[in-house]
Amino acid sequence: MTNPLNIIFLCGSLEPGKDGVGDYTRRLAAALIRKGGRAFIIAINDGHVISSKAQQFPTQSEVQDCDGLKVPVLRIGGLIPWKRRVGLIQSVIDEQRPQWISLQYVPHAYSPKGLPFRLPDHLRQLKCNSRWHVMFHELWGAKVTQRLVVRMAITRIQRQIVATLNRRLPISVAHTSNNQWRNLLESEDVRCRILPLISNIPVAIKDHSARNTLLARLEIYEPNAKAVILTFFGSIRFDWASMGLVDRVQEVLKRSSWNHAVFVSVGRAGDVGEIIWHGMEARASNHCHFLKLGLLPPEQISQILQLSDFGVAMNYLEHVGKSGCVAAMADHGLPVILPMGDSGIPDSGICTSHIRLIPFDRNFETTLLSSTRTEPSDSVHQIAMALARSLCSY
Repeated sequence: MTNPLNIIFLCGSLEPGKDGVGDYTRRLAAALIRKGGRAFIIAINDGHVISSKAQQFPTQSEVQDCDGLKVPVLRIGGLIPWKRRVGLIQSVIDEQRPQWISLQYVPHAYSPKGLPFRLPDHLRQLKCNSRWHVMFHELWGAKVTQRLVVRMAITRIQRQIVATLNRRLPISVAHTSNNQWRNLLESEDVRCRILPLISNIPVAIKDHSARNTLLARLEIYEPNAKAVILTFFGSIRFDWASMGLVDRVQEVLKRSSWNHAVFVSVGRAGDVGEIIWHGMEARASNHCHFLKLGLLPPEQISQILQLSDFGVAMNYLEHVGKSGCVAAMADHGLPVILPMGDSGIPDSGICTSHIRLIPFDRNFETTLLSSTRTEPSDSVHQIAMALARSLCSY
């Protein structure tokens, strides 16, 4: 790094494996440290820091391991009064003297209802000469389980909070992960650039026996039998059963050298996902096999992605930039099957230099047969350098 960056990140929580934005921030900080920069992370609303009789308002100052590096962090419990939180943040700023303070913005990270009304005013109290950067991971939008009138009200308030944040803080640079959100932010007069998401699954050293071991569980033995492995990662929201994914993959088997299709689910599929999964199984022939692996540590997830042939995503083609799961599949070299949306235009927010997107359209079978995986390539360093260049050039 020509001009080493000195930066403090602010996020909600830093419990490893329990907070996606926290995991993202930790990997980003580690990549900047690896390139000679200085980075410190403060979790300002960490619900995993529990109070005790000895410490009513707890904090945890610690060093977290990430990608072979040590990342210094301060975790502030969510029950601590905001006046004290601001003082703790201020003390780190005074000690570190950062060039930049980077707020990793997700509404629910700073408020259980996703309505962090006072956050802009609290952050405005900080006294520093640092420039402000904001990464908008999420903007607005209530849970789909809520009544329409409630969702509309929450969305309107969340938009107002983003607008207030833009007025209260002297934001020098703002980023988001996809074009749709950039357009929405610019409608609120927030000038924004694209910074692709980082995969939260580092590429592990490949276990060359892992594929045979997994297939042996299904009594499939290559090379006599040839299997194609399609992996779902995370929640399963689109009804791939009624959309006919299994039917069309079975058609591919008739046109290819594959004689088995293996569908693998990694992570928490969700209640709806369980129903969809069983629906897919019900449509399958004897040549289709289903394996649910559930929650796994990152290294094992990396092995599953490396032994797979295709990933199956839950984001429309024009929304792939929002998905950390797609980012993980991309880093692991997987062509990614996506449901079709309205525009059919890929979101340029994702780092697409090493990914093949396969829309689930009328040409699906042909595109699938012509797509092959590539060598894994961890994009975290490329994206960290893009952030550094963006900030250092300001």
